[in-house]
Amino acid sequence: MKENNKNICFVVTNMKSGGLQRNASILANHFDSVGNKVFICCLYSIDCFFELNKGVEIIDLTTNKRKIRSLSIWKKSLRDFFDKNNIDSVVSFGERCGIVTASAIKKRNINHICRGVNTNPKFINKLFLNLKINNIDHFVFQTNAQKNIYNKKMQNKGVVISNPFKLYDKCLNTGEGNKRFVSVASYKINQKRQDIMVQAFAKFYVNHPDYSLELYGEVDNNTASIENLINKLNLKDNVRIMGEKSNVKELIVNSRAFICTSTYEGMPNAMIEALALGIPVITTDWNGYDEIINDKVNGLVCKMNDVDQISNAMALIADNDNLFNSIKNNAWHHIICNFNFINVFKKWDEII
Repeated sequence: MKENNKNICFVVTNMKSGGLQRNASILANHFDSVGNKVFICCLYSIDCFFELNKGVEIIDLTTNKRKIRSLSIWKKSLRDFFDKNNIDSVVSFGERCGIVTASAIKKRNINHICRGVNTNPKFINKLFLNLKINNIDHFVFQTNAQKNIYNKKMQNKGVVISNPFKLYDKCLNTGEGNKRFVSVASYKINQKRQDIMVQAFAKFYVNHPDYSLELYGEVDNNTASIENLINKLNLKDNVRIMGEKSNVKELIVNSRAFICTSTYEGMPNAMIEALALGIPVITTDWNGYDEIINDKVNGLVCKMNDVDQISNAMALIADNDNLFNSIKNNAWHHIICNFNFINVFKKWDEII
């Protein structure tokens, strides 16, 4: 890796345990380790779930004002911070941070990279096209499918860079006698659709009463609806809400399958980390899944919101040891061949 002497600032809402925040922490540590000065400006909360290098500074730009009023406060606070610290490059994470950062760097010679655009494309296209796209030098997309749904101006400034993932020298999932499925996701029910997952497991459970489903992720106000569904289906002994765990990889490694029932994703970190461990994936066909999952090779693909298909996929991987062993080894091998820190950091070095 080339060494640099730049002042780099990441702009995030918070550093809690999300996939976007995980990516920010890895990149911050990387750029710090090769000789840059790195700051992370937090707009909503300075709580940090991830381990950061000693040289990475978290900057508190939180405010107790209402969000509309906060925009002008954040704009001024960021502008003052950029000027005071002679910032060379800014990486904003998500569309909200992208907009406020673009406003803050107006008429300043600062390289601005917007990473993590992953919400409604019609809204984002209009937002960036009409407002602040001229103050953004690069959009970082996680997949080609994600890039292709946005407008041409954004695509022309776009580069596809996958998230960096830890690789293992061998497939760690032995799968020996472990009759459980796992999921790691936030409780954004409209996106992650844990309700579909639980309903599919309920059907599967009729003929597989010795199996369990473990749901990992931060418990919040949305979790109650899933707990109610679990109780309604009389599954409280077999479907477990595990909460947020810092050692989740160690807890899920010997699983029969990782379940993803999302309606959309960018690049699902938890899914790829499961593949790296050698855990077969059962996923819905959200836009871009085929850049990660090859059906019946390193995972099983089901139609979105199709309870029967997902239930049948659970039964297929549970009942067929040969298929399970083939998919788990292919899952690990696919990540080794297609995702690694070196290639990801090289692409980031080129645009930072």
